[in-house]
Amino acid sequence: MPYSPPTMPQHAELRIGGRRVPAVPVHLAGHEAEVVVRPGPPTDQPGRLHLAWGDGRETRLDVVVRAVRGVGPVAQMQVCGISGDWQPFLEFVGRRGR
Repeated sequence: MPYSPPTMPQHAELRIGGRRVPAVPVHLAGHEAEVVVRPGPPTDQPGRLHLAWGDGRETRLDVVVRAVRGVGPVAQMQVCGISGDWQPFLEFVGRRGR
């Protein structure tokens, strides 16, 4: 079977301020991320966005919330670091850039 780069993560969770909140990614890039999350997290807070891919791999992005806007709400975050299995994230970002 041919290899296919990952599509959107199967599951995402924002961990910030001691809380774990389910998140729905709407934009992921090398240095920024946007997720729908309720309740909206406080701005200028560091946190970690956990991404679980369909093949069982997990990526953890160190983030800082820069803004929370709109209905949803959508949290705009700066990505400051990456840990775990970073390969599926890089493959996803590369696929989206094509």
